[in-house]
Amino acid sequence: MTQMKPVSILRATAPKKDSEPLCHVCSKPIYDHMDSTCRMCAKPVHIAWEQGAPESACSKVVAMVQCCGIAFVCNPCYEADRQLAAEA
Repeated sequence: MTQMKPVSILRATAPKKDSEPLCHVCSKPIYDHMDSTCRMCAKPVHIAWEQGAPESACSKVVAMVQCCGIAFVCNPCYEADRQLAAEA
């Protein structure tokens, strides 16, 4: 005969309020989990859907040859890529 686990263990736990990923640029929570990663480093980042929006301080929309379209790139990766291109 098997023992039953206590009911309190079987209950689903409520999600934590701080369970949202943090933007690696500004360290604030990202509430929208859709498309919230940099295409180059794959770290969580706020997506800039509009230029001039507060999120535009964290990422940019760029045209990338590798994906044949537009992609979201965090500002640190964008600046590093620009510096590499300028040195070449």
